[in-house]
Amino acid sequence: MSQAPEQFDPGIGTHFKQRTKRIINKDGSFNVDKRGARFRPYDAYLFFINMTWGRFLLVLTGGYLLMNVLFAFIYLLLGEDALSHISENGMHSSNRGNYEEAVSYYDKAIEADTEHLDAYLKRAFALSAMGSYERAVADYSRIIDLNPNMVLANVSRGSVLNKLKRFEEALVDFDKVIALDPENSEAYNNRGWAKKGLNDKEGACADWKRSKKMSNDETRIILKNNQC
Repeated sequence: MSQAPEQFDPGIGTHFKQRTKRIINKDGSFNVDKRGARFRPYDAYLFFINMTWGRFLLVLTGGYLLMNVLFAFIYLLLGEDALSHISENGMHSSNRGNYEEAVSYYDKAIEADTEHLDAYLKRAFALSAMGSYERAVADYSRIIDLNPNMVLANVSRGSVLNKLKRFEEALVDFDKVIALDPENSEAYNNRGWAKKGLNDKEGACADWKRSKKMSNDETRIILKNNQC
């Protein structure tokens, strides 16, 4: 019995009429050239997952360097002073304890951009350090108007309201912070002081104990001093 002649299988069947190459190469890759198709976002995914590790790392590094060059160009185009000079001077002044000078720098930054959240926040810190609590509250309120859920602005305004003995308003801020961030030990600590100011010792002690459970060491002394 004679053996049937061996046929060249292109990879998807056993019968063909002309010589062709295999659709699947010996290494498992596809020997297919697709033409005329439009680019789709999914194609980028396929492009990257089919890339060798060496080429992938090269593309990743190149993209990182390109973005840094782009940002450096924008930085030089706008100028150093336009981006950071005013804010940096304000920070240096605050670090030296010269809060009035720091406030003057932040005033300039806010004049240039009335929605500059960072400038409002830093000016509020400086004003609070100076004892200008009403102005600090105004800055924190402006931040909250622009970004209602900024935890730092809400808890900071509540702390300043405590210093002004506006405890009921402070409670609103601390309640909001705790709703946004239930594990915020500072909010519980400061809410305790607001409750104490409203003669709610039981509620104050409960908040301080909750803050202590969150590893706030300051509350250990507070609990002892207030006989909780």
